[in-house]
Amino acid sequence: DSFNQLGNGSDGSSDTPSVIMSGVDSISISNMGKFGVAKSTSGELFTWGKNSTYYTLGTGTTSDEESPVKVDVPELAEFHASGNGVVGMTKSGVVYGFGFFNLINDNHYNFTKTPVELNELSGKVKLLKAGHDTYQYVSNDNKLCGWGGNGHGELGLGVDSNVEYHVPVCTDI
Repeated sequence: DSFNQLGNGSDGSSDTPSVIMSGVDSISISNMGKFGVAKSTSGELFTWGKNSTYYTLGTGTTSDEESPVKVDVPELAEFHASGNGVVGMTKSGVVYGFGFFNLINDNHYNFTKTPVELNELSGKVKLLKAGHDTYQYVSNDNKLCGWGGNGHGELGLGVDSNVEYHVPVCTDI
């Protein structure tokens, strides 16, 4: 637990389970195991663990967090942690991201300190998922789309190259 990813208020390891937060509705752990994200039963989003120069936790700082900290974002129906960022979607289809989400948003390829709406995707996505440094979704018109790293063929393009795609690429399904 050198990155505080247990969320139990300590940066040490533990051999026994402990309650880190009550009233949890859903949870996602980063694919690199360095941070966690949870949604409370009241709809609030919390993050903890390793924050980085990518602002992984969405709290506006690069400080690591030993315990869950609330993230200022509208209530998300679903959310997914990647290696260094988080994407999520509201019930109405608005998509948000924070940390390093590997997408050109409003013509800016960046990472964000706090959640931002991913305008290019909002209202166009019906299912959203995250991988290590890849994000995928099923569009409202039933296309499989993705963006991010493709070093092992994660985007399903028929090639495995270290080329990163900073705009979604789609295929019919």
